[in-house]
Amino acid sequence: MRKGFKRKDIVRWCLLILLLGVISYSTYLHRVIIQRFEGRVWDIPSQVYSNAFVIFPEMDVDKIKLLDRLKRLNYRVVEEVNSPGDFNFSPYLVEIFLHNFEYPEGRFKEFKIGLQLKNKVIYRIIKLPSYELLPSVRLEPELIGSFYGKQREERKIVSLYEIPPYLLDAIITIEDKRFYQHHGIDLRGIARAVLTNLRERKLIQGGSTITQQLAKNLFLSSKRNPFRKIKEVMMALLMETTYSKKDILETYLNEIYLGQRGSISICGVGKAAEFYFGKKINELSLSEAALIAGLIKNPGRYSPYRDIREAVNRRNFALTRMREARKISEEEYESALKEKIILAEGVQTENNAPYFLDFVAHKLEEKYPLKALILKGLKIFTTLDMEMQLEAERTLKEGLKYLENSYPYLRCKDKGEELQGTLVAINQHAGYIKAMVGGRDYKVSQFNRVWQASRQPSSLFKPIVYLTALERGEYTLASIIEDSPLTIKLKNGEWSPQNYGGKYYGKVTLRIALEKSLNTATVRLSQKVGISSVIELAHSLGMDTPLPEVPSLALGSVEVTPLEITQVYATVANGGVRHKPIAVKAVVDRSGKILLQDEPKGKRVLSEQAAYLITYLLKGVVKEGTASNLRKMDFKEPAAAKTGTSSNYKDAWFIGYTPDVVVCVWVGFDHNKSLNLSGSQASLPLWVKFMENVNSGNLLQDFAVPQGIIFKEIDKDTGKLATGACPDVIYEAFIRGTEPKEFCSVHKENLIQWIIREIFGRKGERY
Repeated sequence: MRKGFKRKDIVRWCLLILLLGVISYSTYLHRVIIQRFEGRVWDIPSQVYSNAFVIFPEMDVDKIKLLDRLKRLNYRVVEEVNSPGDFNFSPYLVEIFLHNFEYPEGRFKEFKIGLQLKNKVIYRIIKLPSYELLPSVRLEPELIGSFYGKQREERKIVSLYEIPPYLLDAIITIEDKRFYQHHGIDLRGIARAVLTNLRERKLIQGGSTITQQLAKNLFLSSKRNPFRKIKEVMMALLMETTYSKKDILETYLNEIYLGQRGSISICGVGKAAEFYFGKKINELSLSEAALIAGLIKNPGRYSPYRDIREAVNRRNFALTRMREARKISEEEYESALKEKIILAEGVQTENNAPYFLDFVAHKLEEKYPLKALILKGLKIFTTLDMEMQLEAERTLKEGLKYLENSYPYLRCKDKGEELQGTLVAINQHAGYIKAMVGGRDYKVSQFNRVWQASRQPSSLFKPIVYLTALERGEYTLASIIEDSPLTIKLKNGEWSPQNYGGKYYGKVTLRIALEKSLNTATVRLSQKVGISSVIELAHSLGMDTPLPEVPSLALGSVEVTPLEITQVYATVANGGVRHKPIAVKAVVDRSGKILLQDEPKGKRVLSEQAAYLITYLLKGVVKEGTASNLRKMDFKEPAAAKTGTSSNYKDAWFIGYTPDVVVCVWVGFDHNKSLNLSGSQASLPLWVKFMENVNSGNLLQDFAVPQGIIFKEIDKDTGKLATGACPDVIYEAFIRGTEPKEFCSVHKENLIQWIIREIFGRKGERY
């Protein structure tokens, strides 16, 4: 008996403790619910910033557009610089009182600086009033936009009385048809969903009520576990005991996530009506209301902007359920089914760099649930240079318009089919994306062609073939390759590559072959080194797209994204050290805690010497090869570059790099209409205009020559050491030990020429 009493006492105490725990936890949850409902704060904007701009001595204040940068940062011109945000510009001194700013690494305390000038060039940076010399100073990052906040998350609050009855009926019918009968959870609905899922042997229906969905959206994470479901149920029950059905439904309809276009989140039915149909909520038709109701289950899948057929099928499902529930008549049902979906025009955005912001969103969504980003109020620090970005947008827009004016056949009446282009700029030393424009007009098309469009890189791929040969050490830039008609047997036939214009040069050096972008010589070289080796190196350099082992790969026949091919060139420009493209440097929460930090992590994938040889060779392409228009357009900075033109002139490319930045420009049509223009004609001028207007202000030096590289005078045609009789001599670069040992025997020198060469030497042309 005693044991029995003890066992019962233990059970009673356990039940009592459990009950007290449930009551205590319910009280806590109730306070949370009241606080959230009473505050009705829908979201806290996350702010996206550009990279900080660092000012060094020897920068030209006009070329770095210092005045424009200060104005965008809300600095004000004053007579006397006394407080943060003040500045004064004179011919000899620029005084700036820097703002306070919270960087990821800590708070930056404001102080006053002076930039001392000579002919608008900074020769000294001082801290005022102490006159302490500073090696550099940074301006705080520029706010690019509010990300998933006031502007990046769009919401229009509407009352229940503004919402058409058929929209309420549509949502309740397909999401929670017993909404007005249950008290937060619907046991009958849960049982029905379980039976349906068991019968179909897959997850078809869910048992969550509208109240549960609201509890999940407002208070819970997206992580699924039994405790979260229990918490969701408890909150739903508490909400129903505290607030009316009207309050719950109204909050739900203003809270729900209903779509994404670009980097803008559409929340609430009021904004969804404007976004999808350009209408106020009370102007929606039955058909349009059913479509919006259908989005709730999966806005990404059922978005009419993504797939109109999926959206219409989902709309029809909602209409069918409404008819079955007798919320609409047969006539209304038939009429709504026949109604054509007419969508609103593209998204209007006031944010800068919308294509880049989309890319940032894509990268962040790999680490954070989208819903979590909406509510966190993060500070997101990116790699963008705002001045470069603005110039990139201007250059692309004006450049494409100029091409259409110059070649009227490029014009298209339909804005969705007009001439397109991209421009992306990367700092090769860190992988930082400095500018990104994914299309002509974000309002018309949010498709980011920099990383979402795959196009044939054509001749841009060729340097990878030459790098493969040089890296092996079996070839030099002076090695001879045959350029003549060629036929390769394939499993299903034959393939005969041809040179542009049908012209062949016979035996040529590797330099001549790439400078003139000779197809047959390049294919022959790829066959000698092996396509598999070329593929292996391409992947190492940064090309992620699977590459088939086919001969035409050497000529860039496989489609890749502009971002991929730019990374390949950035790796070469960085001396063979690969950095992944970085858009987000750091993410900081409201308390200042660093949630994410992406530091440059370089990996050597190519010898420094082989990388330099290609850079030196591509400098020759600029001087007298397919990119020679660069110099004709009076671009004087050190540059290495390559043009690309795909078959039938569908893609026009130009990639060029300086010691500081790699820039890729692509021009073409989304629907593959022919441009009838080469990369040199269509894309090169845009590259030049952009580079001339974003000069960093540094006195750029030439590309650094690594150890192990030597230069020799060689005959340009034979690739052998030049004699006094050789008419065309160049100063060629070699990896030490691979330089030619034989003198040219084609051009015979006489005794006088030999004496002159031996005594005075002869300088070849250096690129």
